[in-house]
Amino acid sequence: MTTFRSNPTRVFYLTLLLLAFGLRLWRIDVQDIWWDEARNIDVALRPLTAIPRAPELDIHPPGYFLLLHLWMKGAGHTAFATRFLSAWFGVLLIPLLVVLARRLRISAAAPFAALYAALSPFLIGEAQETRMYTLAFVLVTLTGLFFWRTLQGRARAWVGLGMSMALAVLTHYSTAFVLVALYLYALLFLLFRMRVRLLATSPSEILRALRPLVAAGLLSLVLFLPQAPRAYEQIAPYGNPNLVVPSFLAYLGQLWHAYTVGMALEENAILYDAIILALSLVGLGLWLLKWGQRRITPLTFLLTACLVPVFLYYVVLIERATFAPRYISFVLPFLALLLGMALAGWWRGQRWLGLGGTVVVVLLLAQGIYADQFNPKYFREDTSGLARWLMENARADDLVLIDVPYPLGFYYPRYSRDPEQPPPSDPAHLAPAYYLFVDIHRVAEQLTRLAAGKRRVFWVQWFKSDTDPRGVVETLLRAYGAHEGRRAFRGYTVDWYRIPPGVEFRLDEGAKPVRVMFGGQVATVAVAAGQAAPLPADILRASDEGPAPRPVWVAVDWQRAGGDLLPLKVSARLWDPLGQMVAQDDRRLLNDRHLALPYWEEGERARNVYLLRLPPGTPPGAYTVTLRVYDPGTLSPLLAQDEQGKPLGTDVTVATVRVRKPRVFPRLTPTALVDAPIALVEYNVPAREVAPGATLPIHLLWVKQASTAEDPLRVALVLVDERGQPYSFMDIWPVPWYPTHQWGVGEVVRSVIPWRIAPDTPNGEYQAYLQLVDQSDNLLGQVGLGLITVKGRSHRFEAPPPEHVLSPPPQFDDIALLLGYDVDGEIAPGARLTITLTWKALTSSQANYKVSVQVLDAANQVLAQEDHIPLRGEAPTTSWLSGEILRDRFDLTLPAQLPPGPKRVIVSMYDENTLARVPVMSGEGARLTDYVELFRVP
Repeated sequence: MTTFRSNPTRVFYLTLLLLAFGLRLWRIDVQDIWWDEARNIDVALRPLTAIPRAPELDIHPPGYFLLLHLWMKGAGHTAFATRFLSAWFGVLLIPLLVVLARRLRISAAAPFAALYAALSPFLIGEAQETRMYTLAFVLVTLTGLFFWRTLQGRARAWVGLGMSMALAVLTHYSTAFVLVALYLYALLFLLFRMRVRLLATSPSEILRALRPLVAAGLLSLVLFLPQAPRAYEQIAPYGNPNLVVPSFLAYLGQLWHAYTVGMALEENAILYDAIILALSLVGLGLWLLKWGQRRITPLTFLLTACLVPVFLYYVVLIERATFAPRYISFVLPFLALLLGMALAGWWRGQRWLGLGGTVVVVLLLAQGIYADQFNPKYFREDTSGLARWLMENARADDLVLIDVPYPLGFYYPRYSRDPEQPPPSDPAHLAPAYYLFVDIHRVAEQLTRLAAGKRRVFWVQWFKSDTDPRGVVETLLRAYGAHEGRRAFRGYTVDWYRIPPGVEFRLDEGAKPVRVMFGGQVATVAVAAGQAAPLPADILRASDEGPAPRPVWVAVDWQRAGGDLLPLKVSARLWDPLGQMVAQDDRRLLNDRHLALPYWEEGERARNVYLLRLPPGTPPGAYTVTLRVYDPGTLSPLLAQDEQGKPLGTDVTVATVRVRKPRVFPRLTPTALVDAPIALVEYNVPAREVAPGATLPIHLLWVKQASTAEDPLRVALVLVDERGQPYSFMDIWPVPWYPTHQWGVGEVVRSVIPWRIAPDTPNGEYQAYLQLVDQSDNLLGQVGLGLITVKGRSHRFEAPPPEHVLSPPPQFDDIALLLGYDVDGEIAPGARLTITLTWKALTSSQANYKVSVQVLDAANQVLAQEDHIPLRGEAPTTSWLSGEILRDRFDLTLPAQLPPGPKRVIVSMYDENTLARVPVMSGEGARLTDYVELFRVP
């Protein structure tokens, strides 16, 4: 009878081990060696004495690397050989779980825990990589086994416990979270036993119970002591504040999904997670109903070993902001036993329920295994494909640079991880390749040295790299070379650039001191800007930039100023002479440690660069560079001030750049005005509905076909109603600062004409026309731009007089007269005050102004304020007609606590971009001010 019962069990476990072994070897070397694996192999190949101090260990202890070193002595360092070590420990975990289950006296859970461990997509994935996790799982399981035996009073078990704990922490520091949980459980276990046996427990008995655990802890500390100083060096500075910490529920959800069906299974993921969770919770309830108090102790032990480390790691995560499910995956052996208990609970008398639940779990795990092996989104990087392409396309007189040290060297023979050390000279026909660690203060010098005598530079970027988040290398290569192409591989992008002979890269050419404070948080110190260097025509023709003007680069030295700091972004913008934005580059504001502003030291300085790419046809001329600093969460810009505290608005001009005429022009086919000296390649009207007084941008791309004595040519724009009546006529050069007689034949020129619709244009539907005329007003051609609908507010030229008339009425520049105001409410604590202003327009303005009404105290402190574009945006000053009357309402709420002394109400008008106030001619003798006082109260 014993043989009959034991043989099926042995067959089951043997079959399960073979299945687990096969799954771990299946496709084990299909994917390339990736970053972590390459780093591990590289470190393990060094002499044993050099491994513990290797800087590449980062946050890892040396235990696994020492073992891998010994393993590779006999097995080699191919992907299969190094991964096989992990696969072996992945299989060894299964019998250890069975032994632990039996020691915990939950043998009924053992087969199901072993089944989960064999089929877990997460455990299979870790067993197929050259990493320390499967070894750590084995050591944590051994620690749990020895811990339980020590707690039960088994002689000399504390020796195994002390050694296994030390080995676990020397394999991965995060196993310490499990050790803390185990000791916490021991404390609670002993306290519970004391409470139950309070009268029968003596101090000596408590000491006897604690002595083995204390001895094991001391033994593990002694064994770990040589690594302790190095561990402190690694752990103390570790973390990445730029990463976002998930919420606690999201954190738990990611862990559960990873540890059950695996991260690669995305379709119906929430449903599958919920099914396994429900099966687990109900199964554990059935377990308790079946065995009750007899098995409550192992259940609490496993729950403590699972939940406490997960909670402790999240506490650390809040400070360190570095998260992946594998970092706290050392709870998996205990989770496997809990899942085993849950499935055993379903079998507790209703075998068909147990069978059904087990089949469901197995099917879900099988889907996870398939997704992990075949979902391309989770494949490792195609480093071998990248290397083959480089060997086929990069020549000996080219240069390959990559922003990550591993694992290109495993597939590309002419590679060096140190740019100061040349790579192997063979094969000589291949381009030398280097890992380039980007130090913004030295990178220009490094590029100059490495690129000397080279024809092209291939810049390879890893999708997870943070070596160059400020884009310094791209900026330098585009500023001094020509971009020829881009190629994408799984996990990498390659950009290659043609560079002229003898190129010397610089990042601070022409830097000038510029001090602008943004929101009291950060200030500019110096700014350098310029257009990329001109290149020979043959290089330009070969590049994908082709006829596009060379880009504009900007380098800004920033300094932390203080205040309540935010992780800010900076928008560098390029504007043409008409004030129209041509290019923009938005980037996070980072220091040399690639940290956001809140993590800078007080007064710390850092350089950031911006690359402004000009569209083809950008005309030459003087362009301005502005900076805007804003909160990326709300997109709210910070107000800027100069050194004297004068407001500068939100977009501050920091440099002027003269854009040159391109050396090469594209060959484009005209689509309109084909017989005219300048023809249209394309034209676009982005909006088909416009309000009177608003500006309608007309986008045009021209090509000059011939010169004429009647140059420069002009463009006329006109709206025509259904009766043929013209409205809103505009006559302008295509590019006001670059007349057509300066264009070369074949030159392509882009222009954006800001067509301001006349404020007195009646509402209705119009045909829009563009006409080309010469100096003698001869019509050279006409293009229909399509239907334009003019729709806007009505204009009133009569209105009742205001309650309080201002005499003489103050005049705001040449824009309007303030005739008077009405008041509703009073100035009192917590009161609501409504001011209605009555304006008489003199003319429409070119800028869009805001009006501000403020209540000030005796010290000129603002008590209440409202600012808006007239009629809350419906009547911008650009749409005002001469003689028009407007009544504009402002609602102000006064604070509950008002300071003593007189109060006064003032009105001002200002440019919302620069914050500059409009001058006011007010009072006797036309006194010049920048505001009007409406009234004051004592």
